[in-house]
Amino acid sequence: MSFIEYCENFFGRFIDNEISIRMICQYYPQEEVFSEEEELNIAKALFKHASNAGEYGDSGYAYNGIDMIRQYIKRILLKVIKCYPFYYHSAEQVRRRQIYEMIMNGRLNDKEKRRYKFFFIDSVLILRSMETLLFRETERGGYRWNSLEWQWESIGKEQFDFFKDGNGIMGQLSRQKN
Repeated sequence: MSFIEYCENFFGRFIDNEISIRMICQYYPQEEVFSEEEELNIAKALFKHASNAGEYGDSGYAYNGIDMIRQYIKRILLKVIKCYPFYYHSAEQVRRRQIYEMIMNGRLNDKEKRRYKFFFIDSVLILRSMETLLFRETERGGYRWNSLEWQWESIGKEQFDFFKDGNGIMGQLSRQKN
């Protein structure tokens, strides 16, 4: 486990992140059984380097890092994903892509992939959209509630009609209860 501790505390060039992802997954094969604490330490070390993974054109990220995620992170991906702070999911597209690649390329069945993609990516984007809809920034840098009247005028009445006609989300939920 000393190699994991080294990787968790090591930060070098961007290419070192790519190498670290590959080395951790090769030297600690995902088929082996580790204690809960060991898996958490491996996940933290992988997070340290996976969170710097990107693709060509992602300024400030390791250009082949997403490929390393696709190829190597398979089993303890949920522990790695849980290391990501919530604001990473909501604010940064590259971080969402990292999480997406772990989910879609991990050893999960299709149902699990859909569930985890919704939980870790889609629901966060929905919450972000709701935040945008419900709050607006004030001149002093704080936030205040938007009134629905303001939203009605700025977005348009037709955006809210799905609540009335029974065909939108609320209508579908009420039909499912019956």
